[in-house]
Amino acid sequence: MNLTPEISAFLAKAQEDAPSKPGIHGGSAVVIMPLHGPFNDVAPDATAISARSAKFWVVFLMRLDGDEETMAKGIAWGRELKKDFIALEGVIATDMRLNKPGSIAMDTDTHSVLPSQNEGCLAKLRGVKDKYDPSNLFCYASLSKK
Repeated sequence: MNLTPEISAFLAKAQEDAPSKPGIHGGSAVVIMPLHGPFNDVAPDATAISARSAKFWVVFLMRLDGDEETMAKGIAWGRELKKDFIALEGVIATDMRLNKPGSIAMDTDTHSVLPSQNEGCLAKLRGVKDKYDPSNLFCYASLSKK
């Protein structure tokens, strides 16, 4: 992803709008981190993370605020924001979801709608987890859900 004028305007508007949205805390933020060098040098099929052409990683850090009804409005706004962002020209969805490749999953734990990773992502990552965590000590991550 390159930060095109369209993407930049979208992110600036999201940051500006967030504090005025019901259920979203005023301290929420849109974080943009550069991904240059070694990240981009790895072949897409060499690891479970296939979106190696990304130049930036965008994280929407939206903290919920208010009662349950108000927070539900914030969650709905955040879900729409994410869907609209992923639909922008030039955005490479790099979220690591462990559902079927090409599918969309509703993640109720993180209040997100996220696309899956490349073919074989789940098998590769579960293989690493099985090798290095055979006793399932780290059991709260998506990889632990078999």
